[in-house]
Amino acid sequence: VGSGQVVAEDNTINGLYQFIDSAGGANSRLLTAVNVTGDGSQSVYYLAGSTWTATLTGDTAGLKTRFTAFLDRVVRVNGTDAPKSWDGDTANAWLTTGGPLDVGNMPTGSLVIVYKDQLCVAGISGRPDDLDISSVVNTAGTAISWTSGNRRIRFNPEDSSNITGLGVINGLLIVFKRFAMYTFNNAATQADPLYRVGCSSHESIAAADDTLFFFNQNGIYMTNGGK
Repeated sequence: VGSGQVVAEDNTINGLYQFIDSAGGANSRLLTAVNVTGDGSQSVYYLAGSTWTATLTGDTAGLKTRFTAFLDRVVRVNGTDAPKSWDGDTANAWLTTGGPLDVGNMPTGSLVIVYKDQLCVAGISGRPDDLDISSVVNTAGTAISWTSGNRRIRFNPEDSSNITGLGVINGLLIVFKRFAMYTFNNAATQADPLYRVGCSSHESIAAADDTLFFFNQNGIYMTNGGK
């Protein structure tokens, strides 16, 4: 456990994630994305003992940064900078292309989640109602593709709001907009909103047992995949 200021210039934290690897935890990392005021950029730091150390630098400042883990890699998205992935080994750099997650072909979105052995990305500039879905993991269990076996689905662009959050519960991907929610079962979704209650904060989405909790401007809600 460590504490303290990450960098001297700025305490603005735009992302936080605990990456847990499968190699006995040797490469597990607590990650945080922080504005670096000195050069107007944002960096990702990891905690080593009681010291925060920069591992990814030069990101655009002020962007909400999100992470997820898949195939023993952590991937960073922020909606502006190209996605990057890392295995948590401090001797290795973050990948900008290739690797198990095919990050060079991955859409640049602000939301990312793992669903049914695939990566799903939303919050893509110019396509705010789209969900891009990678291929499933190859037969060797080592990689996915964003150019073969990948898919795209558009969620009701006429409902006056865009995708704001993603969650998974009871075998369903829950796709939230500001004023609506939809479910996706890996094959189909509703033509109209399942329920006209949305989510205004992706960070508020949390699963507990068979229930998904989420937040909007009117309060805290919960769903098990239905109304």
